[in-house]
Amino acid sequence: MMEANVTKTVWTKNINQPIEWDLNVSDSKRDILKILTQKITGYVSEYSVRDNLFTAKVHLCVNLLYLPEGAEGVQICSLSHSDTILVKEEIPASLIWDFSDVSLSIAQNNPAFLNSRKAGVRGRMHLTLTLFENVSIPKLTTDADIEYLEETVPSYAILQSEQEEFPMNLNFPLPPGKPPVAEILDASLQVRNQDLKPISNKVVAKGDYTLKLLYASTLSTLETAEFSSPFTEIVDISTGDDCLLRYDILPFLQDIKVTENEENEAKSIHITGVMQLKMQAVESQEIPFITDAYCPHCVVKLLKKTTPFEMLDVLSPETVSLKEIMALPDVQLESIADVSCTPKLTGTKMEENRVVMSGELDTTVLYQTPSGMNSLSRQIPFELVHELTNPTHCTCATAKIFPNHFSYNILNQSSLELRMGVTAQIELHHNLEKEYVEGILPDRNQPIHQDRAPIVAYIIKPGDTLFAIAKKYATTVERLKAVNNIENDRNLKVGSYLIIE
Repeated sequence: MMEANVTKTVWTKNINQPIEWDLNVSDSKRDILKILTQKITGYVSEYSVRDNLFTAKVHLCVNLLYLPEGAEGVQICSLSHSDTILVKEEIPASLIWDFSDVSLSIAQNNPAFLNSRKAGVRGRMHLTLTLFENVSIPKLTTDADIEYLEETVPSYAILQSEQEEFPMNLNFPLPPGKPPVAEILDASLQVRNQDLKPISNKVVAKGDYTLKLLYASTLSTLETAEFSSPFTEIVDISTGDDCLLRYDILPFLQDIKVTENEENEAKSIHITGVMQLKMQAVESQEIPFITDAYCPHCVVKLLKKTTPFEMLDVLSPETVSLKEIMALPDVQLESIADVSCTPKLTGTKMEENRVVMSGELDTTVLYQTPSGMNSLSRQIPFELVHELTNPTHCTCATAKIFPNHFSYNILNQSSLELRMGVTAQIELHHNLEKEYVEGILPDRNQPIHQDRAPIVAYIIKPGDTLFAIAKKYATTVERLKAVNNIENDRNLKVGSYLIIE
């Protein structure tokens, strides 16, 4: 049996922490009349697992939009806040692990209207820590007269795990025709058209930073603008010729400012932030296990061991288009100020030979009516189906989705048509335990004595294998095949005869 490494998950911990911040309105802004939207973003800047302690720094930012009392012109204001949260969690001292992974998700709750000068941010942060171990399956050498049964199982091993951060420092001029900026109300940053390609012992990451801006102009109008900038980053990682890449590209906007152009107009946007790239080089492999053995001449003792392992298949990324309808309340819609839409997966499952991904488009619309500015938030369900072209041993699936593009059309005063392109990265999993033989001890002092006729005619029964028959009658598989002219030992016909000498 060849030596191989098999990766298994040894420990997973879900860490939940509430987000409860109270934001005060600055003296330069008017009182709160109505809270419109709340958006919390964050990322894990650094983490460590050592001395039986998990420690992580999580950067969080929040932005609230609200309607002010008695305002003229653009009737909308914003409140922003950022903070760094330190998370600590003890891990069992007995754990042995080689790689770790941390993922972050944020659940948005409804913001709280505390009073006219204070708003409450409400949400929940979910951190998931996973530890992996590469378990060595040793090579088993046997004597020449030992017969053994070998089973090959598909599995995988993580060869290398990397997490790197790349700084962002970008300038964007406002599109032609857009009025200067008086105040930035909201901004969101995404990575679109992302792609990773291994080249030699490096990986080239490409994509487009896409910044969406909502601002109040110097003309007292509410404006939106979208900017894009391509990026290319190179990371040293030993992927190997047949490796698969699991990855996440996570952008985080740290600061945004308005700068003046040569005409002293506030028409240039400067942003700083980080792009976090998480990668794992995964090698698919076929693991041979010896599951049974015997000697035709003497008694043997088998040393058996059970190991857990995981089968994994990482499918090629698939890009699909979503088209959903969002119903608006029965109002006199005058105009749409802004539409933001974020795709989120809520579940992934296997159904026969396909993967079904369920999700929601987390959508917020700012719109103008005769009575003023309003907002509407909806979670619009969607479903993606990936047909599997090849049979698979895997019974469960996980997936991630990345947005590529977004647009919307106003159908009428009661509905919007949302269009979004997303890329799905699907992984097929199957957790198993396998009992295998790690040692064979023949006892030459206990020879096998068969009390049978020199020649036996054996009738094949359902479930019979040549190995089981050879073991029962203390002969070899090759001897049975030679005597009975068998070429394919898998095509035994029930009811036919085998000659055993």
